[in-house]
Amino acid sequence: MFYNEPWFWAPVFGLFGALSGPAIKQLLDLRHQMKVERLKIHEPQILEAYKVLYGWLASAGNTLFDPGEPRREFMDLMKSYFKTIKPIFLLYPPEIRDKLMKFEQQYHAATNSDFIVDIPLDTFIGLPGLKVVNELHEAVEKRTDAIYHR
Repeated sequence: MFYNEPWFWAPVFGLFGALSGPAIKQLLDLRHQMKVERLKIHEPQILEAYKVLYGWLASAGNTLFDPGEPRREFMDLMKSYFKTIKPIFLLYPPEIRDKLMKFEQQYHAATNSDFIVDIPLDTFIGLPGLKVVNELHEAVEKRTDAIYHR
């Protein structure tokens, strides 16, 4: 059988490579172009979302650092969260959403006694909460630096 011979397969693979190489390159270029266009469309919304989050983090840091009435101030903070951050929640990457969920969990535990969290609210308001705020600050700055300073 001739298809067991190397002289048959050498030109077949050469022809396959010559035909499939440009098609694969075209698909990769198209995929990259779609990503660029999607970024152009959504970049202003994403930047505005980071600005809103950065402002909310500043007020969260102030609330958690030295609260006069910890529970009431945390509830006020979370009301502003649900008003400003939650509507644009999906614009943030998973690592930021996960950290924001810690605040939501504390809020739900404070408003519903059946909801149990690892750290009670009285403990969270203070060092653990500030740690989450600092992690969020770093993540937001890292993301915005990647957008603004590339």
